[in-house]
Amino acid sequence: MGRGRIERRRNVALLTLLSLSSSLVAAQSSCISLQNSSACPAFKTASISRDDLKKEFPFLEYVKDTSSFDDALSNYVKTTFVHDKYQNLFGCGEIDLTNTTTWYARFTTTVMCNALVQKSINACSLSKDQSRSICADGCAEFAQSEAYLTSDRELCANPKDNLDSLIRADFTTCSEPLTALAGRTCINPSDNEKENCGFGTSTIGLCAYCSDTSVNSTDTCCYNSNAEQRCQGIKLPVISTTMSFDTPTGTASPSSTADPSGSGQGGSSLSGGAIAGIVVGAIAGLALLGVVLFFCIRRMKRSKGSQSGSIFNQPSPARKGPRA
Repeated sequence: MGRGRIERRRNVALLTLLSLSSSLVAAQSSCISLQNSSACPAFKTASISRDDLKKEFPFLEYVKDTSSFDDALSNYVKTTFVHDKYQNLFGCGEIDLTNTTTWYARFTTTVMCNALVQKSINACSLSKDQSRSICADGCAEFAQSEAYLTSDRELCANPKDNLDSLIRADFTTCSEPLTALAGRTCINPSDNEKENCGFGTSTIGLCAYCSDTSVNSTDTCCYNSNAEQRCQGIKLPVISTTMSFDTPTGTASPSSTADPSGSGQGGSSLSGGAIAGIVVGAIAGLALLGVVLFFCIRRMKRSKGSQSGSIFNQPSPARKGPRA
């Protein structure tokens, strides 16, 4: 009886474990890897959760792999995104959705890639390195480009009164991840969208960005995108590479001058070793002089002693005169 209960409990535990494993595998299988993605190449270490995001982004419904994701995202940015964002949310009126090349804010696709990855962190168990966000300045470029498009009354005749707040909210949402401010780890949006300075197929955006009255006219992407040929009236600055050589010149060494204070800090000051040598030499000289004087005095004494005993040093006897 006891063994039967143990077996039943064991079977229940195994079934529960298998169920959890199946759920985990199913959850992981719904994550689409962005490795080799043409739409999100800078996010190649990340994945996006198809099942968790398809309600918010219906275009994910029929995504099966990376290739189908790229196609679906490209179509979404050109159609549904423009309709929902500019026509409905910003209130720019009726937009011809058959040709939306003008309605492309800078780095739009990159911002979409970033949003999908950030919303998939938990579902796809993405690490910090796998879920890197784009840099905050890229989010600012996107928001500024949105503001530029909606400020054109030929494109957006009667926008909503809270348009500025809506655009600011886009920037805030985009730059919310902490890694957006990490200059070394955040993703440069230009690495994801290298063509056309990040303006997709929008020639208007490119020309406005590379205008000769803009500070961006020297950006290398303007030259790489042939903005001068594609944009009327734009003359990009001529960038010339110059090379200069520094001619070596001789420098005179400072002359030694005597220190009037006598502190010995002038150019002619003696080192400690030189001073020690002079002292030792002086002492040795005095000692040698003393030895020489000693031998001289001794020699003089000997000379006096020998002269007193010599016949040549005896006084001559007095000569007596002739006797009378």
